[in-house]
Amino acid sequence: AFRKGELLYGLPLARAAIRERGRVIVAEGYMDVIALAQVGFTHAVAALGTAIGEAQLAQLLQFADEPLICLDGDEAGRQAGHRLAERALPMLKPGKSLRFAILPPGRDPDSVLRAGSGAFRGTQALQLVLDEAIPLLDFLWTRETATRSPTVPQQRWALEQRYRGLARSVPERTLGRL
Repeated sequence: AFRKGELLYGLPLARAAIRERGRVIVAEGYMDVIALAQVGFTHAVAALGTAIGEAQLAQLLQFADEPLICLDGDEAGRQAGHRLAERALPMLKPGKSLRFAILPPGRDPDSVLRAGSGAFRGTQALQLVLDEAIPLLDFLWTRETATRSPTVPQQRWALEQRYRGLARSVPERTLGRL
């Protein structure tokens, strides 16, 4: 039976490239994977939507130490990235984490690759975003400091409380010291 939250689109075809490179790119949709594969990113898979489930995340961590999450640059993609970051914390182990490639607002991998004009287009533009992917903890920090300033005492306290709560969800104590 088809279970969207457990399958990764394109995994059977990408498996060899993922193993060879030790990297996997995770996009939202199948059109992104097709476009990525056409230009040589044969190590890409899709979650078939913004929500990446625990079963999918477990599979990704089996194939790569730091799966590269490249969700759409819209609000839904950002929110999905935030949910995924928190969902990943209990699954962290030494040497296992995530990286997040941040696309410009309104863009997805397919639209970047197909863009006929503009400064941000094509394979090189997408490669630049992938190369500048940020670690999971930096992604969380960016989200949390968007609404709380670490230089304002009351906000710093709220930020510390939030991070302590996040750290408690990491089972590995040495990693839980966010």
